[in-house]
Amino acid sequence: MSGPGTYRNPGEKQCWETCPACFRCAAKGTRLQCQNCSGRFDIEGMVDPDPDDMCRCAEGILQWKPKNGKLIQTRYRVNPYGGKIIREEKTEDERDWESYVTDLQNRFEDPNYNPIQIV
Repeated sequence: MSGPGTYRNPGEKQCWETCPACFRCAAKGTRLQCQNCSGRFDIEGMVDPDPDDMCRCAEGILQWKPKNGKLIQTRYRVNPYGGKIIREEKTEDERDWESYVTDLQNRFEDPNYNPIQIV
């Protein structure tokens, strides 16, 4: 770690790609300018760049270097990119509410009528 403001926040660079698993830059190590970048979102600009501290989540490996300088690599038990998006169906309450609003719109002959209005 260095003093505040030593480095530019990598999250503000145009080449930044956020990894949804570790929230570091997923593109670190793929470009020449990555050598002077920590690859971590760092508002205060204090994290020193390290070539071994990079995102390998796409390979199923969580890799980082803590302050003590020891390289740590751990395999994910479950692939962070292998998830499925499950869309829940509308609940009975939601269907009842939509039916109620539709009935009110028909009764008042106003397709834009909304019973919840903030005045």
